Amino acid sequence: MRKLALLLAFFAFLFFVAAACGSDAEPTCDVGSGVFCRCLDGGAGQKQCNGDGSGFGPCQSSKTGLTCAEGSVSISNGSNSTSSGSTGGKKLLTACSKNSECKSGVCNMGYCTKDCAKFVDCVEFGGDCVQIEGKVQQCAPYCLSWADCEDFGASSLCSYTTAVDAYGVAVCADWSQVNLPPDGVDCRDDFQCHLGYGGEQRVCEFGKCLTGCHADDDCPDDGTCSGGAPGQCM
Repeated sequence: MRKLALLLAFFAFLFFVAAACGSDAEPTCDVGSGVFCRCLDGGAGQKQCNGDGSGFGPCQSSKTGLTCAEGSVSISNGSNSTSSGSTGGKKLLTACSKNSECKSGVCNMGYCTKDCAKFVDCVEFGGDCVQIEGKVQQCAPYCLSWADCEDFGASSLCSYTTAVDAYGVAVCADWSQVNLPPDGVDCRDDFQCHLGYGGEQRVCEFGKCLTGCHADDDCPDDGTCSGGAPGQCM
């Protein structure tokens, strides 16, 4: 009987410890916060933190406001996925920290890259041939939002630029300044015009990027958006 009593007491103690640990668990996100996500159709979306902070809800399309099947944040065609981890096995435009990780032997700006002459040198891996602020002309990964560049380090920013074939693109690189698509650039949604940077007064209207707003969040310095298509920040 004594052994049985000790066993019961021991299991009761374990149950108490488990319950206590569960009650003290730290929330995984801040209630009311949101994070960028990508719908499988390529459109931008957002996931909101659950009411108890236990995690994020499903991806909601920024264009329709409806729940969408979530895809990878990367907009590449999937051919640049990380290899099994062997030295030098990482493909072009895959996140890296040193040259020896890359098949190309070049790790720059947080991803495997190489010198290029035209876009076909890079497009297979989800990027384009770009001259980075007059420093290097290398392959750089496409981005639709700043979040697409996070895997490449804090200094990697999503910025609009002109590729070597004079075609306007947005790519991840160690830009000293972010440039947004100018008025008249083709777009599908607001994200392609403000690249995920809030309060920039850049929206997509009738398939073209324009200066204006659709909501207060599009306005800088806590401004408000007036009516119109698009509206103007006040």
